[in-house]
Amino acid sequence: MTKGTLEPHDIPSTLADLSTITKQQIIGVIGQEPFKEAIRAVLLGENIRDFTEGRTRTRLNKAYVQTIKLYIELAAKGLSADEIITAAAEAAKKQFEVKPKTFTDKQTVVLRWLYGMNGKLSQNALRDDVGNATSSYLEEYKRINEDLSKELGDINTTITYVGEDKAKYQVDFSTEHFLALMNTIGAATLTIRGSEKSVNGKAFEKLILGSLFQIMGFELTSSDSDIKDSPSFWLSSQDEGERESDATLVYKDKGVRVDIGFIGRGNTEISLDKVSRYSRKMEIDGGTVDMSTFIIVDRIGERSNIEQKAEAIDGKIFKMSSPTWVTEVANMLRAIFGEDTITFPEGMNQDESKAHIHKSLEKIDLERLLK
Repeated sequence: MTKGTLEPHDIPSTLADLSTITKQQIIGVIGQEPFKEAIRAVLLGENIRDFTEGRTRTRLNKAYVQTIKLYIELAAKGLSADEIITAAAEAAKKQFEVKPKTFTDKQTVVLRWLYGMNGKLSQNALRDDVGNATSSYLEEYKRINEDLSKELGDINTTITYVGEDKAKYQVDFSTEHFLALMNTIGAATLTIRGSEKSVNGKAFEKLILGSLFQIMGFELTSSDSDIKDSPSFWLSSQDEGERESDATLVYKDKGVRVDIGFIGRGNTEISLDKVSRYSRKMEIDGGTVDMSTFIIVDRIGERSNIEQKAEAIDGKIFKMSSPTWVTEVANMLRAIFGEDTITFPEGMNQDESKAHIHKSLEKIDLERLLK
């Protein structure tokens, strides 16, 4: 590394890989079984966040450890806090000015963290003008750190660092280093939490609905052009001129559009507003299908009148916080499609329902649901 600059090899891949994740990657990283356990829990009325928050916290803690290690390594190479911030901003700027790019997209995310930025902040504070990152923003950023350093006083310390060669090094870590490190950790937290919220939401919508309707006896297809003579469903569909539904079920001349939202009790009206624009008819394979609407939400506030509003548009609301919500879905599907259509046994108690869900999930390929 040239003094005052950052090179790709300075950004550890272990940290860069933690910066972003896609819904297709999450099962590959962890495996299907933990996700099946989470799906089982949700189908039995438990909180999905008990699973997602643990995953998010693990990813954050790994990123924190790698970030601290990176700062110590850069300080060991003689870079001051100002030099780390400036070098990261200059490297990020060149990513947009020079072709081919020197750093990978994931490494560029880490570069932003090093000068206290994430994607959203870059869009809003810098208006995506990366050149600003080395001018007014950095001047203000450094000024604030300098003022805080004076206010906090001298908390310089010496850190014993074990290098890749297994030798021990003494590293001087200044107040400015600590402040810059905290800003980097803050930016990383915003990025990772935002990424996890987006990916978890999109992934679990498909995983929950895809599992639920296969348990009910519907066959997963790619779209309405691939429907079978048997009960069929597909995920994330959109008719011309209409908003996208999270799932669509069809059998003979009946159908159901489904909207699911892992949102709190104060925001369930958002789902109702979305589905109120669904058409009650749908053209499939040259025929007209009568459509019903299901709205699946996390929970409903005590004073909410969303259930009455849903009835006004012939919609049915199901609360995932209820331990019997899957049975309620099965009963409503029977009313729409007929008794013999739904394979989820009728009249089971909670223990029997739990055992049936557990057994049925074993046969489901979760990766297929995320394609």
